[in-house]
Amino acid sequence: MPRQQSAEQVFADSPNVWFEEYATRARVSPDGRWAIYSRRILDLQRGREAKERVWPGLTEQRGAAFGSRGELVLLGTRGSNTGWFTQAGGSPTLLPLPPDATPQWSPDGGEVAFSRAGATDSVFAGPLGNARAYPVAGVVTGFAWLPDGGSLVVIALQPRGTSTLSRLDLASGRATVVAPDLDAPTLFSPVAVAPDGRRAYVALAGPGAPSPEARHEPHANRQLGIYQVDLGTGNRHAVVPAPREGDAFAPCVASGYLYWTHAVAEASAVVVPTAGGTVRLVMRGAEVPSWRPDGRQIGFVYGDWRWVDWAIDWDGGAVDVDTGGRPVGPLYPLITGYHEDFQPVWSPRGRWVAYHSHRAKTPVASYLAPGSSDD
Repeated sequence: MPRQQSAEQVFADSPNVWFEEYATRARVSPDGRWAIYSRRILDLQRGREAKERVWPGLTEQRGAAFGSRGELVLLGTRGSNTGWFTQAGGSPTLLPLPPDATPQWSPDGGEVAFSRAGATDSVFAGPLGNARAYPVAGVVTGFAWLPDGGSLVVIALQPRGTSTLSRLDLASGRATVVAPDLDAPTLFSPVAVAPDGRRAYVALAGPGAPSPEARHEPHANRQLGIYQVDLGTGNRHAVVPAPREGDAFAPCVASGYLYWTHAVAEASAVVVPTAGGTVRLVMRGAEVPSWRPDGRQIGFVYGDWRWVDWAIDWDGGAVDVDTGGRPVGPLYPLITGYHEDFQPVWSPRGRWVAYHSHRAKTPVASYLAPGSSDD
């Protein structure tokens, strides 16, 4: 594995979207030549999208994975069938996999493992078409094959918000905890394994468990870095330090190299003259702006983009502006609390505000955790 100081960027993209692409991860083919990024196939040698690699025959393509021999398998629709397809004999062939599966083939290609959106308390593994369900303590957020092909490493979210990394022996069905209390992403958290099978790689915001309150702070030093976990002892340390901006996540091991995705979001509230002219910055890091009816205050959502605390650190704030839209004061936190809060929307006379919120009375562990509203 290369050390962090020898890291190099192999592909970059700047989509003009809001939150939709932030957590999009790259999955690299075993030979290190190709990567799947969202629905696209990337040629990592040439640093470009390889549209020619997506074979025809599907009326809709929703996703992709690398098959038993490193070939491309596609999630999509053909006629009345929706699911995972391979290109066998020159035409798409439906595989015996659930449409909500996230398949990974074993190192020798003889078996497949997958998690399912509709069965988050289990991981499935076995021959294609005859995979067995293995119950997991918690919500499965990531998994990977070990080189022996007879076991998996599985990372699962626990009710308190931390995650547990375990080794699952497929013959016995026995899971052995490797590392508990991991500060990992709560929605999905890909895991990778070194070629020697002795180390795993996961994205963490720190070496230990966070305080519940820290998850809700709009600005906190909780960006994700890539950690190496010793599968024998559970000891872990950062091999890719958390970046100054954004998150490093979704580790992937291929062809002797460690790959990861680095996501950064740029957002600012600005004012634009209706007659045209210079765009004026109001507040960096602000989103979804709103005007107070008298034009002397601008509201917005603020808070770091942190995949580990996705959206539960967002609050609603405002800043005073002059008649030209220039900020003339500091940020006012207006709508704050546990979980997600959005920008104020003022009543016509400016005496009341309405806002969207997932307010919780006490700290919650994640966006989907129980105990919050959706108002």
